[in-house]
Amino acid sequence: AVGKRTLVVTLGKRRSMVLYIVLLVCAYVLTVVFAVAGVIPIWCLLPLLTLPLAWKASSVLGAHYASVDELLPANAATIALNSLFGLLLAAGLVIARLL
Repeated sequence: AVGKRTLVVTLGKRRSMVLYIVLLVCAYVLTVVFAVAGVIPIWCLLPLLTLPLAWKASSVLGAHYASVDELLPANAATIALNSLFGLLLAAGLVIARLL
């Protein structure tokens, strides 16, 4: 990691894995809290459908955080997860507006 100052380099692999999982959990918890509190429409709970993908990404990461090559499925799942979470959240806002 010569010359790199990424968060993974700074925190280390294990702490970075823990941070990833904490941030992932926060995204879901805050979505539910905001929907229940009425801050966002209840339709914005659609991203909860991505929980299996989040579980897959975090499980692979937890098992293989020290091996870059074995993290590729977690990287792919994270990319899909971010895309789907955002898409479903936006869809929830659109649906709530139309209803």
